[in-house]
Order: sequence, then C-alpha cells, then structure tokens
Amino acid sequence: MFLRSSPILVLTGAMSIACDQGPTPPVDAPRQPAKPAFSLEFIRDSEGLTVRGTGPIGTVATLYRDLDRRFDCPLGERSNEVTEVDGLNASAAMLPVEHLLSALCNSDEASLQLDSATRRVTGTLGKWDSRLRDVIASIYQDEVHEGWTFSLTAVDAPNVVPSGYGSLEIPSDIGPEMVTLFNVDGQVPFTEPLGAGARLLLRPGIYRASNGDHFAIREGFRTNFRPGNPAAVVLGGKRFPLDEDIPSVGLDSNPELSFHSPAIQKSCAAQGGCFGARVDQAGKSIALDELAKLRSSVRQVVIHSDGAADSAEAFRYWAARQVSTHLGIDFDGTVIQYLDLGLNAYHAGPQNLSSIGVDLNNSLVPLHREFAAAYPEGHTRALEMSQHPRPISSTVRINGHEVKSYGYTEAQWRSMLAVSRLLLRIFPAIAPNSPTALDGEPETFALAEPGAFSGFVGHSHTSEMQWDPGPGFDWNRLAEAFAPDAAPR
Repeated sequence: MFLRSSPILVLTGAMSIACDQGPTPPVDAPRQPAKPAFSLEFIRDSEGLTVRGTGPIGTVATLYRDLDRRFDCPLGERSNEVTEVDGLNASAAMLPVEHLLSALCNSDEASLQLDSATRRVTGTLGKWDSRLRDVIASIYQDEVHEGWTFSLTAVDAPNVVPSGYGSLEIPSDIGPEMVTLFNVDGQVPFTEPLGAGARLLLRPGIYRASNGDHFAIREGFRTNFRPGNPAAVVLGGKRFPLDEDIPSVGLDSNPELSFHSPAIQKSCAAQGGCFGARVDQAGKSIALDELAKLRSSVRQVVIHSDGAADSAEAFRYWAARQVSTHLGIDFDGTVIQYLDLGLNAYHAGPQNLSSIGVDLNNSLVPLHREFAAAYPEGHTRALEMSQHPRPISSTVRINGHEVKSYGYTEAQWRSMLAVSRLLLRIFPAIAPNSPTALDGEPETFALAEPGAFSGFVGHSHTSEMQWDPGPGFDWNRLAEAFAPDAAPR
C-alpha cells in the first residue's frame, strides 16, 4: 500500500479468492520486488473521483463484472468495458467511486456509513461480499485520498442469497483441482480460476467449467459443485455432477443398462420404440442441444418403485416391454442413468413429456397380504443385499387401499436426496414441493389433475391404480432436498 499526495493515487495488490487473506506481515518485513497483479488508479478530474483498473485481463474483468453482478444498483454503462492489451493485460473503463459506494451501501449484506463531515467511509461487508472485499477492502483499508478515509471490514454475515442470484460453492474437500467458469453459450471466461472452498454469486442459468462439466444455478438456491465427480447425470449430452460422491453408472458405462445402447435401441425399435423426443408447447420436437427449451419443458419428477430384485432386473423388464425411465437408484444407492434427461421416457402416461422418471429399487412386497422377505432368497447379490436392510413401513391408506410394505435403504435415501437437489437446480420449472393433503400431511390419493402439479410426485399421485413408491417412502424426508441451502450431510 502506498499513500501519495499527487493527483493520481496508484494502489497495487494481489487478488485472492479465499475468504481469509491471512495475517498482515509486519510493516518492516522485507519485500521482494514483483510485478503487481493489478493496479487501481483514483483520479480526481472535472467528472469527479473515478477509478481505473489495469492488470491481467481475468483479474480486472472479474473486478468490474463482480461489481455489476453482485449489486442491483447500476454502476454506469462503462463499468463492463474491458479491452485486451497485448493479449495479457486489460484496461477497464473508469468507474465512478460514487457509484461504487452507492452500490455497496444498497447491498443487503453491507453496512456502510458515509460521513461527509469527517469525510470518512466506514462499515462492514457481508460474507457473500468477501471476494469483492479481498480486492477492494484490502486496498481501501486506512488509505486516504482527497481527504477521505476508507475503512471496510468483512464480517460473517448470515448465509443468505440476494434476490436475483444463486450461489456456487466448491466444497473444501475436493483437493487442489482448479476450474474456470464459462457462460454456457460463450467462450470467454468471466472469472478467475476457482479452487476448493471458492464461493460466488451468479445469475440463474447453465454454466460450463473448463474441465467440461456443467452446472446449474437457480435463483435463491445454493449449488454445491464437485468438478470431476464421476457421479453425474446427463442432459442434452452435458454432464452435471452430483454434489456427493456416490456410486453411479453413466449412460455410456454399461451398454446393458442404457437405452442408448445400439443393441437396446434395435430391440426397442422392433417393438415400436421405448422413448421419444420432448416437445415444446407448439408440439415441435426439442433437439438435445437446445438446453434452454429442455430445461423449461420439465416441471415434474415422478417417483416409482421398480418392482424388481435389483435395478438391472428392472431394466431388462422395461426394455422388453416398450417402457423406460430416466434414472434408477439401486438398493445400494448406485445411481443409474438409463436415458438422457432431454428425452421423453415412457413411464407415467400423460405426464411423460413434462417429467423426469426416477425408479427406486424395491420389489414392494405387499406385507398387508402376507409376510415375505425384503429381498429374494438365493439371489446372486444376496450378500450385498444383506448389508442394506429395509425398514418395514406402517400401514397407510393409498388410493383407498390399506397397504404395508418395505421402505428404502439409507444408501438409497442419500442418493435420492442428491439427485433431487440436482434436478431442482437443472430444471427451474420444478417447484420444490410434493402434494399435501388439507391437514398438511403427505397426500395419499391420486391428484385430480396430476399434470397441473409442479414438483415431486409419486406414481400413485398420477393414477389411482398405482400405489408406488409405497407406504415406506418418507415424503417428509424428501423435503430435506427442497430447502434453498440444501447440501450433503
């Protein structure tokens, strides 16, 4: 930091993504000469006090774009102008300090005071503004120019996402992997590389990471992004990692468990087809590369029991009968993707076109009739099955019938919640709720107009002839995925 009495004040510093910059070195500590990562110039002229930034294009672009993205107050038309210089440096247009202070003052998480009598700016920046604080507050700290003192301090503000934004967090346990984020339809990175523990606010939409993964931001929701996580689902050919590292089988991992397998497609075609294309409101087919249309076309998740000993047995049954679904969750929690989410699976009749099908493995033994084991005796996976016990449900009246059966394993619940969190973020038209009765308890009857409901439903909600996912499915537990800050436990 330097204090100059000349008309132009040049401050230099390094940009940090981490929320904690660490201890400040002693004043007399030796410093090695180094080229500054960026510089800010405060210039007093006829237009007032302005600031100009110069430095690596990523750093300067991030600073100015973060100002626009984080605050609703307009920062001036010139605030986003960044031009490339020699392929390495950038010179950002001047940004009026008055606009900057106004934006900070109007932030829901900032508390600043401008005292014109003492010509002092004091206050705090919230937790979500910590990255901006790393760039600005550390530079302003106790610096004086034209008689003004800037003193900004970061605080651990409540974990609230401002209106109009969603948040992105990269968990701190993913290791040293770094990713750069891109707009889904752009080629220019709009932020510095992000590593473990990074956090920032983004406008809702689909973004692409430099490693090829995609992620979705939903307004008001937190997205925990694990780049490179093998557990992922595919929409329109794009990978969207789950926020937990759980067992998974991808579309191309096992041709015996994928409707995209040439052999399975040939078998399906001979029977008239096992799936189709999604269509828009005009009835026109939606291509797999039209992500925006695909996302807006889905407003419902239909939860089924697959009625089989394991997910592989269920798939073989479907493929032989022109039936399909998008995702399966086996008894051990393995998430299996059978079909691209951008395609229309044949799983719930009239709800097919606007829904995602999720089949939880469960033979759904009718214990209300006679007792039977949760898993078939002598199964080739009997040892594995014994390690995943199923609880016995209470008797519940579903669509007018008293039913009792086995519920779902803990491994299945972990995966079901992770899948639900991801689907909510990918498809903004899916509401974070499930049907409830007048007394506030989970609805146990078919809906009068199931297609009009947005959210998560059971197969039994779509037809009075069905009773899956059964009395052992805990709808209140599913609601854990509906909270905006839902995250792995």
